[in-house]
Amino acid sequence: MVVKFLNSNSSYNGVSYNTNKMEKDKGELMKTENFGYLQGIPNVMPEEYKNFLRAHSNTNSVVQEKQLHLILSGEGREYTKHQLTDMADAFMKEMGYGENPYMVVFHNDTGNNHVHIVSSRINSEGKKINDSFEHKRAMAAMQKIINNDVAYSTVAQVQKSFDYSISTVAQLKLLFEQKGYSVSYNDKDMTLRKYDDVQQVIPMEKVNALVAESKKDNGRILQLKSIINKYKGRADASISVVYEPSKYENVKKPIGYTSDLAKVLKEKLGLDIVYHGKKGLPPYGYSIIDHSHKAVYKGGEIMPLKEFIDNSIYKGRTIQDKEPIQLTVDGFKEKEASARIFGERLGRVSFAAIPEERVALINVILKSALHEFNSVREGLIRHKIELVTDNQGLYVFDKSNGIMIDAKRVLSPSDYALMARRSGLKLPQKEKEVILNTDSSKAYSLKGTLNNHGSANYQFDKKGKLSYFIEIAKPDGTLKMIWGIDLERAITESGYQVGDTVQLNYKGFNEVQIQVPIKDAQGNTTHYEDKVVKRNDWDVSEPDERSNSNSFQGNTADDSVSQPVMSSHEETALLDAIQNFELSIANDVDDEQINGRNRRRVRKSRVNTR
Repeated sequence: MVVKFLNSNSSYNGVSYNTNKMEKDKGELMKTENFGYLQGIPNVMPEEYKNFLRAHSNTNSVVQEKQLHLILSGEGREYTKHQLTDMADAFMKEMGYGENPYMVVFHNDTGNNHVHIVSSRINSEGKKINDSFEHKRAMAAMQKIINNDVAYSTVAQVQKSFDYSISTVAQLKLLFEQKGYSVSYNDKDMTLRKYDDVQQVIPMEKVNALVAESKKDNGRILQLKSIINKYKGRADASISVVYEPSKYENVKKPIGYTSDLAKVLKEKLGLDIVYHGKKGLPPYGYSIIDHSHKAVYKGGEIMPLKEFIDNSIYKGRTIQDKEPIQLTVDGFKEKEASARIFGERLGRVSFAAIPEERVALINVILKSALHEFNSVREGLIRHKIELVTDNQGLYVFDKSNGIMIDAKRVLSPSDYALMARRSGLKLPQKEKEVILNTDSSKAYSLKGTLNNHGSANYQFDKKGKLSYFIEIAKPDGTLKMIWGIDLERAITESGYQVGDTVQLNYKGFNEVQIQVPIKDAQGNTTHYEDKVVKRNDWDVSEPDERSNSNSFQGNTADDSVSQPVMSSHEETALLDAIQNFELSIANDVDDEQINGRNRRRVRKSRVNTR
């Protein structure tokens, strides 16, 4: 187990670094503690956490570096995100930060599962928390957490497990495995291991005695069968594979199975359903851990696996809503779509402004359903929200609040396309853009470290048009900020992150023929017309070590490419020309396209910064 302390400052950029990871689905906020009025509020902005930490820390005007930012990392996947979060809690208490506001963020974007902890070095009384021999104390604290606390909890866990009625040794082994132990046994002993260490050895004589004393409760077996049949009509019993989290989409390691029925039985009745299988193949059996009656059953004692996972009862049920659906929408598009989607079930449709807070929360819910669950359907059920379609587009139906909105308003284009694909919706194909002419006379490259990027009003002027910027730190330390709408696409497609060494390439502009919608007085699209527009073309790539840090790629008479080093004045003049051209072509782009994109960006206008 490794503890690594990162930079200390008073700007609390550790918050931004971790929320940036979360936005890119490479991090997960596991816990926030002692954040006062922010606790339990959904969709808290990073700046709010930073402001809270600043206010907490400003009671001390002497200490300059007030941020505490550290990493707890195991080797490979030896610890789950929940185990690491528990360790983070214990660590903060052990080091004297337990009463301070702190956040724990799990990262899975490296070969080692790890969590980041961001807090303040100032306590509630305005005093700096002791940091003497910090690294040495930190390792001693982790050693205590891993060894002593686990050994103590193992003793308690063994005592609890021996209160259960079991019919085989394997069932006792299962109880320990469900608590995160690695279990092995022979004729003499059963050995429990956790965190790479032996925690306890149990004589097999004691284990065999427990098996011999246990008696089967036939009454409870009949009761469980009745309970399961009841809930099979309320939840889908079909099985899905659970995979270990990975940043690589095509590398998925199966680690178990689950089903909606199993989740409902766990939530409602405290019944753990454990499926048995190998390497993601269909399971060959299952067990039921009945915590309320302290017993473990072979699934076949209750009902055969084939019957247990049969979802015909659930699929065949008919649910008829007696009450008509009452909707609130804020646009004619949603109103027209609701009539096509709900038909005779649709009741009154009201026009009203939908609170921005609710729209922002729906955005978070959809991202969670798309990226944090084995299927979109599973995520939507968990968050109690529905996706509906009129075969022309996707809409979000928030039944509990009676709201329906266009999914394009709360999802990025890439997430919308992914959501549509996973939901089985075939999107109408857009006409391909036709490039008529390309001008690369002002092609330009800039090499350095990606320092910052995000959407904002041009030059951060409140009256400026919404655009996108990339800030690059050149090798000599100077910062260059580039503006352009196409930069968002370029940085997203490149996959580069803040802190990476990159090369930003301006390839010139293209004259593009596109199809734009023509609308009638009511705002309905009647037909499409061709329109020629100009668009800047940007690219973010791996640095070309053969080129200079900033170069102008002009075409010579023999079409070879020259790369002279520009002076600072020449570079500034060229960038001004590029960005002035960017402003001049902004009005050529279809207003509906820009406005739709801008509405989404207003809600995403946080700057990504390390």
